[in-house]
Amino acid sequence: FNDKARHAMESKISLRRFGQPDKVSDVAAFLALNSYTNNCILNLDGGLSVV
Repeated sequence: FNDKARHAMESKISLRRFGQPDKVSDVAAFLALNSYTNNCILNLDGGLSVV
């Protein structure tokens, strides 16, 4: 992305930044290690779906 396009995309995300791979892997590890959790849908979109 060029800087203008990146800024435009980030401005639509509530946290004003793109997610990083380590944040996604944290959630994947939580789901893999938690035997009580099932049938979950987690939106990893920085709050974009709230808007």
